Amino acid sequence: MTTDSLARSLIHQARRRLLLVETAIGAGDHHIAVREAQEVAELALKGMLRAVGAEPAKVHDVSRDLLAMRAVLEEAGLLNIDDLVRDSRRLRRERENAFYGDVDLLPEDFYGTDDSAEALASALACVESAEKVWSSIAS
Repeated sequence: MTTDSLARSLIHQARRRLLLVETAIGAGDHHIAVREAQEVAELALKGMLRAVGAEPAKVHDVSRDLLAMRAVLEEAGLLNIDDLVRDSRRLRRERENAFYGDVDLLPEDFYGTDDSAEALASALACVESAEKVWSSIAS
């Protein structure tokens, strides 16, 4: 397997997993949608970073890697890096609560339509950005 094929695979997986987010929203499982959206964003951003030659950290929030690769990503035509950094950080923060909850936080009661819609929009932005970078690198 090459770095290119792994980058392409991660971005493809992210695109496919958007369906899981949409399915969870349709079922009213907004906490699951938030959790899945984080995974979508993580896969897309890690694929994008690999596409430009970076080895992303094995963490759920790759905002530091995005900032470190800003010049390369901008050269590839990506202009929304600060938005992606914000999305990566926010979704990582929500990840644990959406999945595990806490003694005073029941995920299915805490997350609602607005939360899942925002998470889906963030995940979609990450996927579209990764696909844009991949297209600019591959051509």
